[in-house]
Amino acid sequence: MEHIEQIYLALSRIQFIAEISLTACCKHEEMEMALYLISDLADECLPNNGHEEVFYKASPDCTR
Repeated sequence: MEHIEQIYLALSRIQFIAEISLTACCKHEEMEMALYLISDLADECLPNNGHEEVFYKASPDCTR
């Protein structure tokens, strides 16, 4: 399967999961599971996305 087709398939699945979880009366745990599934599918589409770089060490001089 071509890379573009894989991305299209993953995005279709993400959209399906999001729409179902929004329209259904989900429990908190079910909504959390849907978000995990969406995150996993999106991660497959974004190789080397560097999402670890979003998190950083707080500077010790921060007074908040």
